[in-house]
Amino acid sequence: MADVFISYSSEDRSRISLLAERLEQEGFSVWWDREIPVGHDFITFISTQLDEAACVIVVWSAASVASPYVRSEAEAARVRGVLVPALIEAVPIPVPFNLLQGARLADWDGDPSDSQWQKLVMAVRYRVPVESREMAKEAPVEESVADSKELPADLPAAAGDLPLGPGIALLIQDADDARRKTHPYLGLHHWLVALLDRHPGLVARMEPSLDCRALSREFDRKMSEEEDYGEAISAEEVIERAGRRARDREAERVWESDVAAVILAAAGLSDG
Repeated sequence: MADVFISYSSEDRSRISLLAERLEQEGFSVWWDREIPVGHDFITFISTQLDEAACVIVVWSAASVASPYVRSEAEAARVRGVLVPALIEAVPIPVPFNLLQGARLADWDGDPSDSQWQKLVMAVRYRVPVESREMAKEAPVEESVADSKELPADLPAAAGDLPLGPGIALLIQDADDARRKTHPYLGLHHWLVALLDRHPGLVARMEPSLDCRALSREFDRKMSEEEDYGEAISAEEVIERAGRRARDREAERVWESDVAAVILAAAGLSDG
């Protein structure tokens, strides 16, 4: 079952899509689209998803306030103590759900650094057990949203005989973007800033004791104030190490979690 169940009005579906995508990028599995597998009873299937989710985000808007289905789902989540409110419109939250403070996302544009978004993520992380967010052996959650970017032409599309997961190209690009033109080489700190900014949820699953935002600021400060970029580590080397790790796991593909493990281990933040 999913970590997070999102309760919302169908009129708000287009806005919920972005919220669900960002939650998945934070490392959570999300059920929200209400697609019911063939042969399953609609009401029973949704009730099962609702009852077994570790966290229920109820998205309040004018439409959802008026929806008896949303109120029913909110009540079920409130009774279980897993309710997290979020407001995408400036509407009064109905009683008794207004006893919980909600994240105000009416003006949120998807920015992962937004304070109200971070408030929502922390509330979800508090309710989702760490063990349910551990890396899956074959297909980590963060890879569920494919990237359309291709790998740069001068990089391999595979690590040996294993293809690269779809998010790796973007992570490589983010690391390269963190390397300003004045920086003499691509260093470990560039990789760390890119990883911590792109996948704080993934890092939190792998190493729950790490403060991702504080670490990102610290490595960014080191680069800007001390001109300390960490050890030189090329994209080719990262891919090679990640490929070895994936083969050790007998995986069929190199995932971003393999790359993340390589980067964290190189920085001494994980034993790999």
